Parts: sequence; structure tokens; C-alpha cells
Amino acid sequence: MSALGVAAVSLSCCVACAVVAGPSQPQSIRSIVANPDAFVGQRITVMGRVHIELNRSLEPCQQGDLRCGWPVSATAHVVETGEARSATNSIDLYEKKTDGSEVPWPCAIVSSTAADCSPFVADKITTVTGTFVKDRQPVQTVGSSGGGATQVLQYRDVYFLAVAR
Repeated sequence: MSALGVAAVSLSCCVACAVVAGPSQPQSIRSIVANPDAFVGQRITVMGRVHIELNRSLEPCQQGDLRCGWPVSATAHVVETGEARSATNSIDLYEKKTDGSEVPWPCAIVSSTAADCSPFVADKITTVTGTFVKDRQPVQTVGSSGGGATQVLQYRDVYFLAVAR
């Protein structure tokens, strides 16, 4: 088999994979999610299907509100190709800002059923390169009615791919 044929076979076997910078073997999105601490701080490239999740408010609509039922935000993820999104096969996409901060990838709501998360397009197979990050988010807080500082009782670890524009 020619070198080109071997390259084509190798490429076709790795439809949803991640390549860690350096001499490491390609890793699937699922294996990154299964052992995320092993990838924290590393620059990785993942290939998968873009999933745009529309987040809707649970608040009741006001009468005459033309945007009633529209999403209030959207979240971008990269998912193992050929699979429905789950906690074990997807990575959240964040934007790496020039000041070093990371924020969920910005998406503009364009209709009651769609969001624009450019350059990411819903259901398109794409390759994304960024830094794999671990952060802590508060999940249980208490506050004071007297205006005292909010106290965090419990955090959870969150992992995401921070991508520079």
C-alpha cells in the first residue's frame, strides 16, 4: 500500500479524536472526558460534531411577549461524531480572551430554534484547538439578609476547551 493509502486509512479510523501536543497517541473525546485531569493545561486538538444547546427560561411568559419561548442563551460543545451529546462524550467550548480569562463561547440567539456561535456551526464536523482547562464553580452558596458577603459552601469541578479567536 502506498504512503498516501496508509495516511488515508489512518485518517478514516480517527473521525472523532484528540491529539495532544507532543508525542502522545491520539485520544478520543470520550477518553479525555473519562480522565480529564490528565489533560488539564495541555493544548489539544479535538475533532467532532458541533452541538449547540439552546437554554430556555423557566419563567412564565408575559402576555404579548413576542419572544415568548425563545432561548435566553446557547452553549457550544464538541461531541464524538455520530453520537448524541451526553456528559461522557462532549467537551464545552469556551473563548480564551486576550486578558487571559475564559468565558462560555459567545452565541447570539437568532430565532426561536437557532443560535449563531460563529465560527462553530451546529451539526458540522470540525476540528478545534485550544487549552484544556479545569475550573471550580460554586454550586451551593448562602447569603445574609443583612448584606453580608456570600459564602460558598460547595464547589464542583468543570472542564472545558478554551479556544482563542
